[in-house]
Amino acid sequence: MEFKNGGPGPLEGRDAVAAAYAENPPDDTITVLNLAAEGLVDIVEFAWDGGGDGTMRIAWTPDDRVATVVIEFA
Repeated sequence: MEFKNGGPGPLEGRDAVAAAYAENPPDDTITVLNLAAEGLVDIVEFAWDGGGDGTMRIAWTPDDRVATVVIEFA
C-alpha cells in the first residue's frame, strides 16, 4: 500500500498495513464519488466526509488477490 501526498508507507504486506492502521487509525469516513475499472485496476474517487478528496487505485492479480493499493490525496 502506498500513499501519495500524505500517509504512512509504503507498506509491504498485510501485517504492515494492519500495524499502521492499528497505530494510527483513520478518524474520518469517506464517500465514494465514482467507480471505474481499467483492466485489473479498480479506480475509486472519494471524498473525506470531514473535507478533502482523493483517488484509490486497487490493482488485482488474475486470481482476484490484491496486488497493490495506491491512495492519492488531492
